[in-house]
Amino acid sequence: MDENELRDVLGERSRRGVTRGAEALLTGIHHEASKNPGASSIRRRRWVVALVVAAVIVAALIIVNAVKEPKQSVRVVSPGATTTRSAVRNSSRATGTTPPPEQVVDIDATDDLHAWLTTTRRLLATADGGTTWNVIVTFSLANNADAQPAYALQDNQTGVLIVPQADGARAIAIRGGKVVSDQIVSAAKSFGPIEVSWQTGRYWLATNDGCGAGSCWNQLWVSNDGTRWERRYKGTAIDGLKCSRATTCWGVQQKRNGIGVPIPQIVRTLDGGVTWTPIVVPFPKFDPALGGGASILIARDQLFIIRVYIPTGMEARHQFLVSSDGGRTFIARDWPQPIAGTGPVLAVTPLDALHWSAVWDGTMFASTDGARTWVRSGSTPPMWQTFATWPNSRTGWIAGNTNEPEITRAAVTRTIDGGAHWHEVTPSQL
Repeated sequence: MDENELRDVLGERSRRGVTRGAEALLTGIHHEASKNPGASSIRRRRWVVALVVAAVIVAALIIVNAVKEPKQSVRVVSPGATTTRSAVRNSSRATGTTPPPEQVVDIDATDDLHAWLTTTRRLLATADGGTTWNVIVTFSLANNADAQPAYALQDNQTGVLIVPQADGARAIAIRGGKVVSDQIVSAAKSFGPIEVSWQTGRYWLATNDGCGAGSCWNQLWVSNDGTRWERRYKGTAIDGLKCSRATTCWGVQQKRNGIGVPIPQIVRTLDGGVTWTPIVVPFPKFDPALGGGASILIARDQLFIIRVYIPTGMEARHQFLVSSDGGRTFIARDWPQPIAGTGPVLAVTPLDALHWSAVWDGTMFASTDGARTWVRSGSTPPMWQTFATWPNSRTGWIAGNTNEPEITRAAVTRTIDGGAHWHEVTPSQL
């Protein structure tokens, strides 16, 4: 095992302690033997035995420390990443070691007072602006580093929670703030992050069937009440589903160019998700070696907004394609400057055609002219891997995880003045 591999398995401090002790022991043995080149074969055999024992001790120490400090790899989401799910990868689930602290997965609010919070262990709800929180349901996740729960709200008392399990998707329907159905949809087994949403009078569930040979696949399921599910689609993965009618929805597929780099394309269904057809969108030119990405922010009868990020190396340009005629024509709006990183680290929420909010690097921005111009409007609390929801332009909720300085804990904050001031409303149960 070389130095780089050791760094991946062990914490730096523990690794140094182990290797320094081992090096001192082995160096002493080698030095003592070199002082006696004419030693008897018995003495040489003793040194060989000592050397073997030392090697065994070193191996044991490395194994012990590897178990004590499992490596964690977390994909960080920028502050204010509205309604996005983050895959938190932690090797302790797979290795059977001590589970990580409870972490926030998402938050959503229907008005000033009502919000739902999902963690890696439970779903909670508040009806008084975060003063008190009630645990709706607790759960355990599948033994899968990508497994994360996802939920959708129909109103402030009704919704569905999807929990990936080894034998399928656990669909938990909630009405009046209580669980009314808890079942396993066995055919909806997922091998990665999932999405669920309430749109056009029904729930939409997108599973993850994995990737291979340059492609990814998923399934789309629908339910009117969260208790009975019907599969509508199985094929090339369709992400970020947005629907304007029960039969009309849009999504994003990743197609590969000649060298296997993913390029986004927008697809649409007119039959409720059974068949999908690519539609022409005036995407900017992507570097063929870097590709790019897209997500649908809004798809309504006439208002259609697509967010695009264009990697340019160590930075990325961010552009918004805005349509006011249902996707027939688009106007491009550019974020004022490139942003470090090649993914969507800028979080943007259009409240309507004119009023937008954005969060970048802890600073909040607002636009009142459809993303033509932006002004600074506030700041966000210091958190990593954050999620935000804005039921209106004044009230916002941000949930995430903080380090203080080495202990990770979940935290929830709320503003009622557009982000000028934030107050912590973390549930006492966390």
